[in-house]
Amino acid sequence: MPKTFQLDPLSHIAPGLVTVYNQRYDVNQGEKRAITLYAVNYDRDLWSLYLNHRILWGVNLGDVTGTWPTNKSTRNAAPYRVTAFSPHTARPLGEFLEAVARQMNETTRNQTPPEIRIPEGSAFLSTSHVPYDEVGGDVINSFAVKRSIPSNLRGTETEGMLPLHVTFNLPKTHLYVSQYWDNLLRQWHETGDVHDLFAQNFRVYLMSRKEGETDNPWDLLQYTIDNGVYNDQVKVFMDEDRGVITISFIVMLMDGTRDSVRPTLSMVRDQTSTTLNTFMIVRDGHLDNEWNLTFYVAPAGYESNEENVVSRDNTVETGDRSGGGGCDAGAGLGALALLSALALTWKGCKER
Repeated sequence: MPKTFQLDPLSHIAPGLVTVYNQRYDVNQGEKRAITLYAVNYDRDLWSLYLNHRILWGVNLGDVTGTWPTNKSTRNAAPYRVTAFSPHTARPLGEFLEAVARQMNETTRNQTPPEIRIPEGSAFLSTSHVPYDEVGGDVINSFAVKRSIPSNLRGTETEGMLPLHVTFNLPKTHLYVSQYWDNLLRQWHETGDVHDLFAQNFRVYLMSRKEGETDNPWDLLQYTIDNGVYNDQVKVFMDEDRGVITISFIVMLMDGTRDSVRPTLSMVRDQTSTTLNTFMIVRDGHLDNEWNLTFYVAPAGYESNEENVVSRDNTVETGDRSGGGGCDAGAGLGALALLSALALTWKGCKER
């Protein structure tokens, strides 16, 4: 309970008290409601504390926690955390993968798209596959995913896809972050939502890069904002105890390009009568039998997406641009465990 959050004086929870709540979920349950705490005295205006969350189930395929470069001081929070997982989707996994294959490939109605396969094995992703990746002097946090695609996942009629849960931590001690920390923290205390304020000053970029070729970065946050999915796809919250801004999102990584030149991002729905999840599927920009993509956080305006083209199927295709000049808040996954890309949100306004 944040010390600045004031419940009704007769509430059973005092500000500053640390309390553990357990809530069981059925893995096949469609609707998963957030935990909500209410003040005891209902005669007065009702205030509440609730968890804003997204629940996915899956099998852990490897969990990597980054370390700060040697030229930077040690901090309480790791710069980034990357978890690979095999999802337990709302609809049958095969149906979801078929939808991904259709949307990520240029096929006619009579053509069968390649079969999408997801890797197996608890140690599929390891530290050697997620190195720190130097991008530029103004970049706050960066890493790359570099993993060869196993031969059983790729072929003339098959493609491999690597689902990733990515979390960045931006320390308030960083020179750029420190300029905005107080305003973000004030907004967090007042509303519990810093998405808009964060997006005014920071950006999350994905970058396709290969030795001997021009770097091709593009603005992931701008894409989600332009397509109305920013608040749903990207979670931003303040970790006051460790002094970091945490950014968390899920992206499913594929090899190749749409037109042999540029990376591609599409939104694919996993929908049933009671559940609607939407996932970001990204082609990494090079067809080379590897998953190879750089992720980084930088000041807003560091790169522009003005040359990007948004097609009618909500796919972003990015133009060639030159390159510029890391999360242990994410929940890990066990077999059928909880993947949580979420924020704890406290509500300082009357419940309607």
